Amino acid sequence: MPELPEVENFSRALAKAIEGKTILRLQFHRPDIRAPLDVKSLRAVLCVNENIRAVDRVGKKIRLQTSKGFVLVGLGMSGSFHERSGDKEPLKHEHVTIQFKDGTAVGYVDPRRFGSWEAFSEKAKNSFETLSAADPLVPESLARLFLDASFRKSQRRIWDTLLDQKKIGGLGNIYALEALFLCGIHPATSCANVAKHKLLKLAVVIPPLLQTAIAKGGSTISSYRNFEGEQGTFQDSHKVYGRAGKTCHICNSLIVRMVFGARGVYLCPTCQPFEEMKQVSKLIPFRKKGRIQFGTPAFIWEPGQHVELVPLEIPKPWGKEIWYSGIEQRGVNQVRNLKGQLLDLPTFVESCLLPAGVKGKTAVPLLKILDPNPVAVLGDLYTEVHAVKNEVYICIEADPKLYPTGVGLLRYGVNTADQKKSEKEIDHWKADFLRSVKEYESCRQKIDQILVAKGLYSSGQPSTKTLENALKSLPASLVTQEAKLRQHMNQFTCLYDFPVGTFARVPIGVPHALQAGVKVVEFQTNSYERWIVSFAQKVATQNHWDAAQALQNLDTKASLRSPIGTLSDKTCLSLLALFPEYALFFAKPQILDLRDYADLGGYCVAFVMPGSVVTLDGKVVKSDGYLFVPKQHQKMQIVGAQGVLLAFTPIL
Repeated sequence: MPELPEVENFSRALAKAIEGKTILRLQFHRPDIRAPLDVKSLRAVLCVNENIRAVDRVGKKIRLQTSKGFVLVGLGMSGSFHERSGDKEPLKHEHVTIQFKDGTAVGYVDPRRFGSWEAFSEKAKNSFETLSAADPLVPESLARLFLDASFRKSQRRIWDTLLDQKKIGGLGNIYALEALFLCGIHPATSCANVAKHKLLKLAVVIPPLLQTAIAKGGSTISSYRNFEGEQGTFQDSHKVYGRAGKTCHICNSLIVRMVFGARGVYLCPTCQPFEEMKQVSKLIPFRKKGRIQFGTPAFIWEPGQHVELVPLEIPKPWGKEIWYSGIEQRGVNQVRNLKGQLLDLPTFVESCLLPAGVKGKTAVPLLKILDPNPVAVLGDLYTEVHAVKNEVYICIEADPKLYPTGVGLLRYGVNTADQKKSEKEIDHWKADFLRSVKEYESCRQKIDQILVAKGLYSSGQPSTKTLENALKSLPASLVTQEAKLRQHMNQFTCLYDFPVGTFARVPIGVPHALQAGVKVVEFQTNSYERWIVSFAQKVATQNHWDAAQALQNLDTKASLRSPIGTLSDKTCLSLLALFPEYALFFAKPQILDLRDYADLGGYCVAFVMPGSVVTLDGKVVKSDGYLFVPKQHQKMQIVGAQGVLLAFTPIL
């Protein structure tokens, strides 16, 4: 049966073929497929003179949308669509035909008749969508399901739950087994006995696994062919599915086949040992038990103690950054123990936290504050795209002069106007965007040359006030040209309202730029890399922009989704973002039992929101940022109006 990648490929191809077309006739060549067809309801949605507004995927079904509602088509074991001329006879096993006024037609062919056609009116649309399951292409959606209390108490096999379409829409046997293998989880393990850090890893692994399968056209196991009649190729990349008796790619053990509910289940018995009980103590890698003394004079740390992250201010052309956990060449933070002694962060992590022999894995999430100047344009950050760095912004302040209502702004994503554009149309759009950037960059270079000639940068980065005054002396025509070109370039990206108390996820491949006067707490992958698309000032670190490379690596689909979310106070610990490098949670004011979260990750980088106070096992945290090992503590008390941000690192 086609699973999510196969159905996704079908829906994309079908969308290109029929979106926007006007229905001439809907024909049924038999009264039933797997079950009797509700012909009346189907005709009410796919009626004469209706346009096909959109074609997409919901779970493992294809959705055909019109102004009257939508139809969900399940392909079953052998269902497929074929495009043909409207005046030709139906194909063998063609059970439903949609003819269009342009003379074309698509026929639904299903030799084994396990497919389905269901109609939903416009009135029923909202109730249907509110009941939708977790989206397996969104890691945060999966993680929220996996960390839900009912899931974690369930004695149901993890394999059964992954295949439950009411829980996860679209995941099937092939990709569930592949994901479980990648995470070292035995399919028969109960949900309650899978450690939280493995559940988070599962949520991280599934989306890219499916995206890779989509890019390869899905898996052809027996009869599957896509809309163009071609086979998928992802079956060549299977690690376990269909490989019984063959050697594991990791350990060379033989892949075995089991049967769960008449379905074949494949696994590596060595890489995926069956665990009847979750042993948290064996999952946490930290080996340190006694007092740790390091250096001269001795830095003393005992397990069960947190360390404060000493802030480090980094000046920027647009304002400043305040780092708490930096380990880059540009700056390395220190930690302060309860006695006030200091030690650099990488040494502390490697010497006090990691297991013996583990080195070079100190990349804790980079926690920092971005504090842009409250000056329009000159306080805007670079518009940039990342290749490996995942970021999360939490808005804590919007300058009252620029934003009287407390709603700041974030430039994010692309404005292609239509996510259904073809690859050729997207390429044309990128070329137009790049042309606009190049024109603006040329104008900026002229301005920068004049300012450099005036000696403005002779002593380093000038103050914002100095820069403002210098810009006033530029030729009026050049100032007008700069503003006009900048405005035209910015039309290719989107501006979102960014209120205080909300957050924004910024994944790789998405152009973004925090705007002037919007102060945020930022968590990000601890690495220094970026492609600069544009900047309304002279770039101090390089003499060129990277727009061509940035647009080449643009994720247009991720760039079309709104990034803004609200900090929730409905749960003890609400997930904000999940990336391979860290999982970021928000904890509302409360007394948090850390023993419930001991296996979420290795160590935790935390930030106390303004107006809040935190104690760990009765010891007051005196710094905004701090680091602790959840397993070594019992209670965290949070008081005040805001809360705490907690970034759990993966267990190594």
